[in-house]
Amino acid sequence: MTRLGLQERDIVPRNIGERLEDARKYRASKRMAYEEGFEEFAKTSIPVVLNGRPFKAHRNINLYIDMTSACDADCDFCIAKVNFTRNAKPIDPLWVREALDICAPANPSIQITGGEPTLFPAKLRDIINIVGHKKPRRPVINTNGRRLADVIDLLIDGPVEHVNISRHHYNDSVNARIMRTKSIDSETLGKCTRLIRGKTRIQCNLLGGEIDTYGEVMQFLAYCYHKLSARNIVFALLTPLPKDSFYAPSIIKCVQESPVDADVILRRIEDDSRFVFEKYRGGVACYYEVWKYMSYEEPMTVIFKYSDNYWLEKADADDLLLPDLVLHTDGTLSGSWCKDRKIIAKLQGY
Repeated sequence: MTRLGLQERDIVPRNIGERLEDARKYRASKRMAYEEGFEEFAKTSIPVVLNGRPFKAHRNINLYIDMTSACDADCDFCIAKVNFTRNAKPIDPLWVREALDICAPANPSIQITGGEPTLFPAKLRDIINIVGHKKPRRPVINTNGRRLADVIDLLIDGPVEHVNISRHHYNDSVNARIMRTKSIDSETLGKCTRLIRGKTRIQCNLLGGEIDTYGEVMQFLAYCYHKLSARNIVFALLTPLPKDSFYAPSIIKCVQESPVDADVILRRIEDDSRFVFEKYRGGVACYYEVWKYMSYEEPMTVIFKYSDNYWLEKADADDLLLPDLVLHTDGTLSGSWCKDRKIIAKLQGY
């Protein structure tokens, strides 16, 4: 009997489990993990009708609230760099209410993202209040953390379950260079993360020349534990992106020029007795491994995530399949990260 805590499924997925020897097989062939994840998605997706249109939704579907394109950083690898127009003005909170109502049959979890949501604390407050009233599954906010202090009161006792903070180096000046922003002071950030300690997740992209080795990963873990009081860390490989799609050429180029061999890092972790393997999982376009780092008084959850957006493009090619739901900055609610695909509703004017 698995202890993974997943929802009941119609099929037993092959690409999920708790045995390290099985994880090695998928680590060696991520394509196999993606293929099986896509197959599972297609077989177990739930028939839903959204705004009068029939779809087949992922059982654990997310509704992403793309709150704004405005950001006080300019990361080369930002997945939001696309070739269609996004609006810097924050979305109307009423659109969020309408989107939640329309998407309710799919029972989505919620992620508030951007851009940088904390640039507009008043609008963010309205959106979080709506989320608190509607009570969707597992509300999450994504932020770079620079203005976290401006909204910390919304997060301490509010409905947001996790605060995903993008941080790509333990050194403030190096992190600022990577993110092309003013320095995000670790002392100030740490004061905030300690207030929302149980909600904090640190998201670090593995980048060639930066956090790209076992030693750098270990230093980053120590930084997160001691400076940020964070116990949940995700190390992500940059996502390969289809060339003939809606992504800006600059981010495709960045992904190609910043390779990291995370498999080498994971082999070192396997040999480190302070790490305990927990589980592996393949999804629609991702594969990840979950480990526990036991060296400190409190254990840390450490995740290594691989992904490939070729598989999201494959889902986009099917008019019925919904891996994600996205409320775009112009009020378009769609079943794709491209606002012109799988349009469910145009919420302007609501």
